[in-house]
Amino acid sequence: MAEQEPESGLREVVHQRVRLGVLAVLDRRGPCTFSQLRDALGQSDGGLSRHLGVLEQHGYITQEKVFENRRPRTWIQLSAAGAEAFREEQELLTKLLATASSEAGTDRAEDSTAAMTIVFAALLAETDAGTGQDTKGDEGGDDTIDRSTLVPDVPVLTGWRAEPIASGPVSARYDFPDAYTGFAEQREQRLMFMSHGLRGGWTATWHIVSPGQDDLRQDMAHAIVLELAGAADCASILAVMGPSTLDLPGVPGARGYLLPANGDGAPATAVAWFSVEHYLVSIVVTAAADVAVPVLEGLVSEVHVPLSTRQS
Repeated sequence: MAEQEPESGLREVVHQRVRLGVLAVLDRRGPCTFSQLRDALGQSDGGLSRHLGVLEQHGYITQEKVFENRRPRTWIQLSAAGAEAFREEQELLTKLLATASSEAGTDRAEDSTAAMTIVFAALLAETDAGTGQDTKGDEGGDDTIDRSTLVPDVPVLTGWRAEPIASGPVSARYDFPDAYTGFAEQREQRLMFMSHGLRGGWTATWHIVSPGQDDLRQDMAHAIVLELAGAADCASILAVMGPSTLDLPGVPGARGYLLPANGDGAPATAVAWFSVEHYLVSIVVTAAADVAVPVLEGLVSEVHVPLSTRQS
């Protein structure tokens, strides 16, 4: 019998982005009121009620209506079956990421903590870095909203210089500019982001030049900022990632990882994942570890601060 693809095991009841968001919020926070869930997920009363009804029908949640201070209030709690279904969803999504990393040509697909990191690092190597072509201004599929301000054109880094290679829009169908030859072929990532209401985004890649090494342009950095349907969608994706192994101060809930070099002369890979409201951010730096980590920290700040200001 042919081996099934990981996505074949996804449960439609759970994988639907609002219902997955409900389970993720309840798993993280514990019992919530209807209004707390509604506000966290950005849903209307009617829309949330329908999704809660589906989850309750399948035994994944319980709803209890009570009176507090003579006012009606509905409390929603994750059931044992719901907790198990959410864990299974996390495992399946992790397998999807591992499958994607394997298809990207890495032999480290078993490292689920850094699976997304490996995928983006592998794809970064496929970026058309040799042309120096700036793809800013491409239409980005069916999405015509200008999101170019989500990522700085030339990040300001202390001790290094970022030289732009390529940049451009990411469409609501996870289509990338032509310079990014491998990204749009990653069907697992497309499935994940579109199932969480992907609206579009922006991507950019830079050479990272150290002082006195202007001719050595092997160090690279890449950033993607995706606009999803809501903050809970970002939280659901971050929830499947392993504990952070890099400290990224000033960025609540950020996941940071450092993958050591595979061999002599090979670069290390430092990555950060974080969210600001409904924006999901991934930043990858490939360089020697003593360069990759501080450059990553600088890029995180360069992206996080404007996004936070944008939402304030």
